[in-house]
Amino acid sequence: MGDNSAATINFFIKDLESHIGLSEGTVNLDGETYQYTGTVNGDGGTIKGIEVLYQQKLDMLPAPFNGLGIFANYSYTDSEVMEFKPTNNPYNLGGLSKNIASVTLWYEKDNFDARMSYNFRSEFTGINSWLPSQVNLNAAETTIDASIGYQVLDNLKLTLQAQNLTNEASENYWDNDYSKPANNVEWGRRILFGFQLTL
Repeated sequence: MGDNSAATINFFIKDLESHIGLSEGTVNLDGETYQYTGTVNGDGGTIKGIEVLYQQKLDMLPAPFNGLGIFANYSYTDSEVMEFKPTNNPYNLGGLSKNIASVTLWYEKDNFDARMSYNFRSEFTGINSWLPSQVNLNAAETTIDASIGYQVLDNLKLTLQAQNLTNEASENYWDNDYSKPANNVEWGRRILFGFQLTL
């Protein structure tokens, strides 16, 4: 496929003998009942999945399109490891999304380069604090980013970046329940201008 191209498929399985999670409740010691909040050891479990990657520079195209390239990645993860709350419908293991995908289209030719990326991740558990009450469900997120750069001189490059072009918000929910909104944060679009100077 070429020196700058690749296509891969990876399968993985992880067997956790135990895991650490956040919990709260009561414990009985020497006949006394105490309230506790903090980390506890869990039973672990298996995490398995597949990852597919494709990358290719499209230099077989006629000029000026021979500077185009594409990168795509997708992973699927299935986990039986759960957090400790809520008791009747526990969260998935913190930070773990079932589906993650990204596609980047790039262009590099002469002194000019440009990129546009699409990124997606399905819902995941957010561990935002050591307090069990702050664990929440993060809704699926989709973002689009772009950048362009121009090599003005041998030692000077100008760049322009745009992040979160779709103005995607961060949505969180309590108790692993979409009927219980926690936070809705709009980060907005970010436009960044920069330069690289080599002395």
